[in-house]
Amino acid sequence: MLVPFFKDKPALLELKTKSDCVENLLNLDHGGRTVIAWSINPSRFEREEKLAAPVAERLQAAAACEGSGYPTAFHFDPIIDGAGWEEIYEELVGELFSRVSKSVRWISLGTLRFHRDLRQVAEFRHPESEIFLGEQRLDPVDSKMRYQTGRRVQIYRKMLGWIRRYRQDVPVYLCMESPDVWQAVFDGRAYRGRIDEWIADGAEPARNGRRAALSA
Repeated sequence: MLVPFFKDKPALLELKTKSDCVENLLNLDHGGRTVIAWSINPSRFEREEKLAAPVAERLQAAAACEGSGYPTAFHFDPIIDGAGWEEIYEELVGELFSRVSKSVRWISLGTLRFHRDLRQVAEFRHPESEIFLGEQRLDPVDSKMRYQTGRRVQIYRKMLGWIRRYRQDVPVYLCMESPDVWQAVFDGRAYRGRIDEWIADGAEPARNGRRAALSA
């Protein structure tokens, strides 16, 4: 219902998923106004995403959506630090752009973050999990556990460099990060608090001349 509804609206509808079930979308009249987006992580972490489609199947679904004219988007979130992280994430970026290219409208980056009380519960329920092995510290801004600031900046800059090998023009933004981190990653570019407008600068103008982005 939503896809045809937005086909002629002055906004973009973003549908985020970890599914590969897109067959019901492929023949809809979307008018290029619905962006199908996937959260992705390397296959090493598939056991952390129980019941979600494997990343290879998500990218296959994204390629099918691109073939049907949909804009696509991708969210590397949460990026998980650990031994060998550079190799597996660099490989994933390459795999993404080998499957999907021209349709990618934006990409977000976010490192692992969680409420400080979550770790104990998660480790009790999922003792096999590896996502908490990296060093995290309490961020006083929002009382969430995160990798230290310098480490997050290193990770984001690496990811940004790998993405830019394939696409120089695609908007890349950071999820749940401070203005200081944004500036450190993007060489001093300030963040003014309006991600929707910043992303829309890289999107098609809406039919009435305005640009907007709507995330659902």
